[in-house]
Amino acid sequence: MKKTFLFLFIAAVNTTMLYAQGIQQRSWVDGDSTDFQKYSSSQGVMVDESIRLIPQTDVYTPDSTRYFLYGEDRLWPIQTFAISGAYDIDLVEEKNKRFYLISDGLGRKVFEVNFTDPNNPIYPPVFTFTGQVLPLINPVDASAFYRGDDRKVLITDNGSNRVILVDRLGQNEEWAYGDGTAGRGQNQLNSPADAVALPDTNLFLIADQGNDRVIQVSQATNTVVWSYGEVDMLDPVDVELDTQRNSALITDRSNHRIILVNFTTHDIVWQFGTGQPGNTLTTLNLPVDADLLPNGDVLIADTGNKRLLQVDPSGNVVWKFDHRLLESLRDADRLPDNRTLIIGNYENVLQHIPIWLGYKDSLFVSEWAYLGQRVNFETLEWDAEVPTGTRLKLQIRSADNAVDLLDSPWYGPTDADSFYTVSGTPVNQNHHQGHSYFQFRAYLETDTPLQTPSLTNVRLHYQYYDRSQSGTLTSDIITDSSGVIISTWKTLNYETSQFEARNIKIDILNASTGGVLKTLYAENIGTVQNPISLSSFEELKSIQAIRLRATLNTSLSYRTPELLNWGIEWTSTQSTISQILFLNADDEAATYYRATPDNPPKEPFVDQAIVRLVDQNLTTVQNLITLKINALKSHDVLDTPLTLRPEGWFQNTGIPLVIAGSEVPGNTVLEVQDRDTLVISYTDPTNPLDVNVDSVFIIQNSVGHLNIVDHTDTPVDTMSIGDSLFVRITGERDHNITRLQDTIWVDVLNNKTGDKELIPLIELADSAANFATGHFISMVGLPIVLSSAGILDDGKIQTLSGNKINVSHVDNVTLQDILEIRQLPNIDTSRAVPQGLIDFDVAPNPFYVHRFDRIKMRASSAVSNLYVKRIEIYNLAGARVREINGSTVSFDLAQPIPRGTFANTETWWDLRNDNGNFVNSGTYWIKMIGSITTSTGGSSGDVSTMRKVIIIR
Repeated sequence: MKKTFLFLFIAAVNTTMLYAQGIQQRSWVDGDSTDFQKYSSSQGVMVDESIRLIPQTDVYTPDSTRYFLYGEDRLWPIQTFAISGAYDIDLVEEKNKRFYLISDGLGRKVFEVNFTDPNNPIYPPVFTFTGQVLPLINPVDASAFYRGDDRKVLITDNGSNRVILVDRLGQNEEWAYGDGTAGRGQNQLNSPADAVALPDTNLFLIADQGNDRVIQVSQATNTVVWSYGEVDMLDPVDVELDTQRNSALITDRSNHRIILVNFTTHDIVWQFGTGQPGNTLTTLNLPVDADLLPNGDVLIADTGNKRLLQVDPSGNVVWKFDHRLLESLRDADRLPDNRTLIIGNYENVLQHIPIWLGYKDSLFVSEWAYLGQRVNFETLEWDAEVPTGTRLKLQIRSADNAVDLLDSPWYGPTDADSFYTVSGTPVNQNHHQGHSYFQFRAYLETDTPLQTPSLTNVRLHYQYYDRSQSGTLTSDIITDSSGVIISTWKTLNYETSQFEARNIKIDILNASTGGVLKTLYAENIGTVQNPISLSSFEELKSIQAIRLRATLNTSLSYRTPELLNWGIEWTSTQSTISQILFLNADDEAATYYRATPDNPPKEPFVDQAIVRLVDQNLTTVQNLITLKINALKSHDVLDTPLTLRPEGWFQNTGIPLVIAGSEVPGNTVLEVQDRDTLVISYTDPTNPLDVNVDSVFIIQNSVGHLNIVDHTDTPVDTMSIGDSLFVRITGERDHNITRLQDTIWVDVLNNKTGDKELIPLIELADSAANFATGHFISMVGLPIVLSSAGILDDGKIQTLSGNKINVSHVDNVTLQDILEIRQLPNIDTSRAVPQGLIDFDVAPNPFYVHRFDRIKMRASSAVSNLYVKRIEIYNLAGARVREINGSTVSFDLAQPIPRGTFANTETWWDLRNDNGNFVNSGTYWIKMIGSITTSTGGSSGDVSTMRKVIIIR
């Protein structure tokens, strides 16, 4: 396949002149694939050297079984040498022959066999001992040792509470300790569990289990010469002699520990196990045997945990057999060939027999697996432990159905003679592509009987294509550079690599509207170069900017169509104008950028520095140019690469701007300061006289607070008709884009009446007369007038009672506040028609100060137009409390009030007296003085009337 790159579509200019007016041949083709992020692509395709469907990835775990070498070398040949229930077995090597000494407790005998050839035992038992002085009841241990040239056998009979010494062939009982009864006196034992001879002495160590002690007995005197335990031990079942350290290795079963006790000091000089049962690498559970190995390690039969442990002198577990459970462990011995001999139960064989443990090579074959559809295999993974001296290798086979799978050959990563030995190795695509069934087999090999590799969680990673979904890729805008007219779209070229049941559709889109201008199909089989003439398509004529959209789909889950490259040619007139400028997020020339101390920013709409260079001369010689951006205040300097874009200009990706005290050299962000200035300059390398410079102002972003306030600058959420609303915004420092006083604008909107007003807010200076406070206020209140029809931009807000007015300012975020207009007074609705020369009412009456915010009034005349001249308020004693000039009262109807019509107000009295103090609870008389007009328009003089009101605080 030809190597192509898809995602930086370059407008390459052919400078051949077609005719005198400067018409040139131009084309857009695929270029460097590193500029992926500039594309607006829907889901479903991936792009590198071609466009293709995104494969769906999945993993199949066909078998989570743990595979390991079983660890069994062979079993005791019970058909030849019957055993009822063994407790102990010891290897005795003599004159190149191998003998095994077995304590068959259930069979009440101790016997020895010649086992030189373990696969063909031809010798009968050397001897069988069942007792001489007393019959054996439950022999649990027998050990052979030499005195000079004579071999002796020491037998521990747990059932008869005796330790017995017999000759080489087990014919004669030479000595015994224990009188046959359970006790702890002279010549007495209680359920002894083990005994061992001290070399070159007539002394014997005995694990006196029932008496919770280990004793040393003299054959010569038949007396106890050394003892340990009784209080400290619980259930000692095994004892070994450590001649190097003059100590006894004791298995203290019910204390769940192995201890090494010094003969001289009685001190515990080494211990494994905490004294409490557990199954960790530092704890034991009812151990029954501990053997001292030649290298100083200790082999432990951890019966309660059904495992074997090998512990070094430092207490570290250096080997273990725990990958499968060892049932009913009674004894464990390490053989010279590194196999391990144990006494235990074996599967369906219920009696205790000797079992030789040793790992041997084996092959495991998994069940076959169905992947649900035809897929492309990716990698084979697994979890494994491969100790030193062991090996693990796998092969797989696959097919498109279960029948063919059985006849399919096994393959490794290259061929049938190779193996997968490293997890995560890619699968051989030549043998396994497009298959839906697979199976693996694993070879587990070892060079030592002590170690096994372990395999689990075999995982096959694979890919497939979604047959129900299409993948779509849309190019960036394809157009010519600024000032150039595209006269003809000439040719669309694309190269595809396709197989059966797949296709590619290419849509040519109008870049302005997104509508489809023309649809073309790439349905040819194989790899095809498809030039298609566009000049005859009427839909493309006069179109100055297009996009190309490729839609891919497949009906085969293991295959995808590929678009190797695509391009388009056109003719246009070349432009040579150059320009450099900073851009904002709207792709417009930027006059300032907002920046924040956080990276990444925590606020929306924080700017990045975007630089665009337009220079058609440069596009013919290079695709990339690097310029320096300088921050004048922070002194940071950053190189920014500008890449040639399909539109014919060079542009960078946005550079993060971070408010910081100083520059941080070597990073990819610009450290700037509040009120900093960025400067970039460009000199055309093809024309040194062509020099351009641009700068942009930096301000630190801030989020302000907007409040509707009254004329006292107090935030309010309700007002009345006749009031004036004011607006303040605080904390808007990012609007101080000059050193002079700034102005920002807010929208005042009443959705009910449709009225909308735009009012200015003026910046306040600080105490030093600097305009950097971020505090803006409206200097003139916006009157609230009663009207059901809004008049746009008339300097008033028309509203009805109960309407809500929204005040908003769009900045980095939208700031807004809502004001509710109070309901108009509802006064004496039973009297809707004015009466008399002057008529007025107040309400609520009584007026509870804690319940209502304003006392309301209405006024009118039944005979003529009324002008309210003043309002006088008197207390019950007749003293005047307050006088209010009628011209200051804001009625909802302008004065004079039309005859027969009530005018309403709720701002006539603030419940204060003439001294500015609030009046107390009580009864007050309200006197209204007004004038009425005559029929000829003249005044008839003053008229007045009074009403009583009760104020309750």
